[in-house]
Amino acid sequence: TATDNCAVNDASFRLLTETKSSTSCPYTLTRTYEIKDINGNAATARHRVFVTGEEAPTLKSAEPVEEVTLKSVMAGTYTSVKSGDWSSSDTWDGPAGYPGPDDNVIINDGHEVTLTEDAACKNINIGFDGSLQTGEYNLTINGNLTNLGTINSNGAITIYGNWSNYELYISGYSASVEFAGPNSAIISGSTTFQNLIVSKGSLSNTLTIEGNIAVKNNNDANFILNGGIIKINTGFYLDIKRNETFTIPATGGFIVNGGTLSTADNSIDNYGLIHIIAGTANFGTGDGNAVRNHNQGAFIVDGGIINISGRLQCDANGNLSPEYPSGIHISGGTITLNTVEQKLSNVGSLHVTNDGTFNFTGGTIVFQNPSMAATELDLGLFVGAGIKNTIGGIFQFGNGSTPVNSVFNISSQIPLNKVITTTNASLELEQDLIITEQLTLHENSKLILNNNSIEIPVNSPGTFNFPISTGTASIPLSINFTSITEPGTITVSSVAGAGNIPDNLSQTNYLERHWNITSTGLGDFEATVTFNYDPNELTQDTNADALKMYQTNTATSYPKFIAGDNYFTIEGISSFGEFGAAECGEITIAVSTLIQIKCHNGTDGSITIDISGGVSPYMYNWTGPEEFTSKDKDITQLAAGTYTITVTDAADCEKEESFEITQPPVISASAAVDNNVGCNAGANGQITVT
Repeated sequence: TATDNCAVNDASFRLLTETKSSTSCPYTLTRTYEIKDINGNAATARHRVFVTGEEAPTLKSAEPVEEVTLKSVMAGTYTSVKSGDWSSSDTWDGPAGYPGPDDNVIINDGHEVTLTEDAACKNINIGFDGSLQTGEYNLTINGNLTNLGTINSNGAITIYGNWSNYELYISGYSASVEFAGPNSAIISGSTTFQNLIVSKGSLSNTLTIEGNIAVKNNNDANFILNGGIIKINTGFYLDIKRNETFTIPATGGFIVNGGTLSTADNSIDNYGLIHIIAGTANFGTGDGNAVRNHNQGAFIVDGGIINISGRLQCDANGNLSPEYPSGIHISGGTITLNTVEQKLSNVGSLHVTNDGTFNFTGGTIVFQNPSMAATELDLGLFVGAGIKNTIGGIFQFGNGSTPVNSVFNISSQIPLNKVITTTNASLELEQDLIITEQLTLHENSKLILNNNSIEIPVNSPGTFNFPISTGTASIPLSINFTSITEPGTITVSSVAGAGNIPDNLSQTNYLERHWNITSTGLGDFEATVTFNYDPNELTQDTNADALKMYQTNTATSYPKFIAGDNYFTIEGISSFGEFGAAECGEITIAVSTLIQIKCHNGTDGSITIDISGGVSPYMYNWTGPEEFTSKDKDITQLAAGTYTITVTDAADCEKEESFEITQPPVISASAAVDNNVGCNAGANGQITVT
């Protein structure tokens, strides 16, 4: 017969095993049976059959088999009849003596049973107000435990079945409970363990949490996972309060399936499995706490909420098992990193080494606090043996708890899908960055490029703002595409220092900043670009009003621009390149020939000049007397007067020179008679003309 405190499922009765002690008579046939109640709790019973008689002949189809005589016994159930020692037969109503490893134990209401030596049983049920006192002795439970009373233990309890604790489990400093055996089991009810050990063999075996379970926080408490999966279902939690780093072996792990998993001020070295399907996982409570995934360890997030007080790190790749790929795999949920603080230099709050695998297809990774390390890094993704991609998902820098003026450092050798910032978060690049889908920066955010570039997609006309900052000054860049004919990308860098200033612009007076803009795709496009700069980046004696812009691509050009207070705007751009600014180079105007007028009021003067310096081609504008104008380089048929030429080069630089054309004075004459003719027909008269 089978009895239980809830209904027995008769249909579940089955033969588990059958063994023979010998191949010939006499021998013992041992059969083990299992039956479950309606809640799935299992119990087993052992049935021994003693077979006597002559040695069995070799079986032939036509020969009869000799009859055997059967004698049988069943493993017993021991029920307490009073309080007493476990090892005393007076304490029990049972087959004989006291309970053994194959026997079921029932401690009735109000009875207290005390261990005086190590003991073992199959299943044990402790009734209301019943009590089991183990002291420092050890108890092995080969089946299930149900406690409706009190367990007071300072020894080791090893259990192979389910643990159902609905009242008190009081553990001393030396107490431990180990869930053992290569089988699955369930923990239900509420229990706070001093030392919790899980030794369920492999990833195929699950210890399911269907209660509220905790591990104490004191110097003697501990949590050890030797093997098996710990699964926390909806509505239940596992709180590992012990402040000490622990290791998840390759044969073990956690699955959060709607419940809550919490760890204390500690780090986790994961060589096995952490799988968040739904629910909440809180890893660490102090600064520097990390979840470190090594070798073939797997950190998998399908959904739920994950909070890590410090870092999520990975150098794992390959496959933990056919079901679980190694590395970090995120397809949903929200993972918030560095909720407290992290100070490890050159290691990001999310850090995947060259060897690590990182697969981000959905969900959101939130960086709450920036690194406080001497060499700061918040996001580090590095190319190597580990496969990496971010074909989905959002990298979010900052949230409602992020301090004002926080700056997050990014070093990613792989493209990022979506990047967004919140009100208190700015970004600083440690190397070039590619955004494949969307970059959304809060209006208060800054983008510190550190002479690196950022690439973003352009799928339609519109304005793309880059709130670039030097760290001390804001120097934003804006690109407004008024038209594009196909999608593409743009790559932008804002670089401290002079660029490739053309030789015909000033090599001493210039802006110590230049911009590189490149594009792929886009087809035919037109854009307006506004460049902002810090006036402190002008070289000494440079006049901002005298700056001219240049653009270098396959050739150098000098676009027309609008200048304002520390900015330039160029309209109608249809190609990109390097942009910079410098003062004009020296334009020299030298006279080749200057021919003066020969006669007063003549118009035979001319001026021929030579131009050097500046940027050809040149434009000429002559002005002179009597509203004289000319656009020619050399001018002729000039009257007397001052002629001024303004030479404008291709960079819109100007040089002005004046030249004077002169004429001889007006001719005047006077005559005086010096001598008259003395005789008629004489020839001695004289006149002097001046």
